[in-house]
Amino acid sequence: MVLTSLRMRMFAILLAPIGLSVILFCAIAFNILQANYTTLVADRLSAVAHDIRDVLEGSLNLGLPLTAVQETQALIERERARNLGISSIVVFGEGGRGLFSTDPQIVGDQIPGDWLPERGLETQPWIRFRNDEVVIGAPIVNSFQQPVGGVLIRVARAYFSFRKVEAFKPVAAVAGIFTLLAAGAAFVTAGLLTRDLREHLDATARGVERLRAAETQEEIERSVETSPALKPFGEAVGRTVGLLREASRTVTHLDETA
Repeated sequence: MVLTSLRMRMFAILLAPIGLSVILFCAIAFNILQANYTTLVADRLSAVAHDIRDVLEGSLNLGLPLTAVQETQALIERERARNLGISSIVVFGEGGRGLFSTDPQIVGDQIPGDWLPERGLETQPWIRFRNDEVVIGAPIVNSFQQPVGGVLIRVARAYFSFRKVEAFKPVAAVAGIFTLLAAGAAFVTAGLLTRDLREHLDATARGVERLRAAETQEEIERSVETSPALKPFGEAVGRTVGLLREASRTVTHLDETA
């Protein structure tokens, strides 16, 4: 039991830094994935907004007003169906009024200010993080490089979190496999590191048992000589045996003279 406990203690000592390393690795990997994946998803959705914008700007360059581009509704419906996770796609015109949308309730209404760029509509794309959703926007620019509207893509914020968890699963699997392999290696190493000590303690225990069972001086001396673990204590054992013999002779003499 003591020998097994010794090995398990050594195993725990070796396993502790491995566990801390795995936890640190997972934390760093999660933070990296969280930042990079959010950026990648935002870039992909921005590309969808840009594609819609390019089609609409092509029509504007032909002299059509934004409200007269008939294929707009079909275009945004198609893009929403192709990209799961998008809540709605909105095309708005000058003044921030919704012209086309996959959500009919938005058509004709004023676009909320927190969907638009903080510094007002410009020629650069934007992204706004709200409490429950993310809004990605791309301005629609006429041939004079003046913004005349924009394309908005609304995505539930949970969509980003869900995707991050899915992306983190392979990392967690790798960390789990590494932990199992490292734990196995640590267990074997703990056995190797404590093997000599365990063998020495086991030999000492056997020698002590033989010494306890010895009844004569010869048996005691033989137990010490045949037990390598007890040889360093042979001199002390010899002196103890001598003292015991001297005490035994004294007691015997006193009995005889009594």
